[in-house]
Amino acid sequence: MDIDTNSTVTVNSLLKTYPSLKRIPDKDRIKCSWTQHEIPARVDAIEKYIQGKKYQQTLKKKFDYDSLDLYKEFLEPSTKKNHEKQLFCKLTSRHLNKEPHHIMKHIEGKKFKRAYALWQKCQEDGTEYAPVGRRKKKQQMSVGDDDDEYVDLSDDEIVVEDDDDDLSDLYPDFRRLRASDLKEEEATTNEDNDNNASGTKRKAQ
Repeated sequence: MDIDTNSTVTVNSLLKTYPSLKRIPDKDRIKCSWTQHEIPARVDAIEKYIQGKKYQQTLKKKFDYDSLDLYKEFLEPSTKKNHEKQLFCKLTSRHLNKEPHHIMKHIEGKKFKRAYALWQKCQEDGTEYAPVGRRKKKQQMSVGDDDDEYVDLSDDEIVVEDDDDDLSDLYPDFRRLRASDLKEEEATTNEDNDNNASGTKRKAQ
């Protein structure tokens, strides 16, 4: 059976998120190591299975005992406003949902693994571990407040909201001239014309 390339990538990403699901060699099928259930290697079939009641119950039990115990010291209930229902990871300074598959996805991710490896190294060296986010914040604060500091916008995208800006606001709006102003202007023009005409007559005389 031909397998769609995009589907294969999506299937692989699901398998990374749910380690209990493994490909069966030489077969286009997936097997759950927890329930021994086999399903087709299709995105819709996998999603239907992991959302099912049986897998969800098994996932909670297995995850609570197999995975959470190892990393539970790094996960704590969040005290930040609007995040009270989430967990906070002290290694990555990230918030995550309490659902087992969300926790599993986080601790299986590259960011957590790098942070955990760095934490272990700090334990061996006897140094204090600082999450990446906090280290960057400290570096920014150590620079200090410099009034002469400028912002480099050379790499930023400059968005012009109105391309029709013809700088007309720098000039008078001739459409709003009052009628009296126009009459005064006409009177001045007529007076100048009369003066020019009388001057011409005198020269002629």
